[in-house]
Amino acid sequence: MGDSTSQQGGSTITQQYVKAVYLTSERTLDRKLREAVLAVKLEQRLDKREILTRYLNQVYFGRGAYGVEAASRAYFGVPVDELQLHQAAYLAGLIRSPESADAAQDPEEASRRRETTLQAMVEEGYITEADATEAAEVPWVSEAVAPDGTPKWSRSVRAPPSRLTSTR
Repeated sequence: MGDSTSQQGGSTITQQYVKAVYLTSERTLDRKLREAVLAVKLEQRLDKREILTRYLNQVYFGRGAYGVEAASRAYFGVPVDELQLHQAAYLAGLIRSPESADAAQDPEEASRRRETTLQAMVEEGYITEADATEAAEVPWVSEAVAPDGTPKWSRSVRAPPSRLTSTR
């Protein structure tokens, strides 16, 4: 899972969570200092998995979905524990900037983000290179969005269920 120094945009996941839940997004030194102090306190009380779970349950994924469970249902119409590897990697790739990587709008960017996520999973030992290659090859269907607004996929690649759990 990485340590608390895993970063996105210059802040740890813990700092991003603290900012989203406890602080404002104002860009001041005072807010950044409060964020750092609260992040340290939170890391003393909760383990890394709990912090990540809380972060994933509140982060915005686009299409009006806050939290990975809502995103799973908004994009694929299934609960998070039924996501397939290529779907989970796609959702993970959305976090940085959901609107710019929506497969219905920009399938090339969606594929790039999905592949970046899959490679990170290989590097961390969560999946094999073969798993990543298979998942990355799942094409976006030319008619990318079903009538209910969810992306269509041409075939399935199942992820190990133990990798896709969340607390509800």
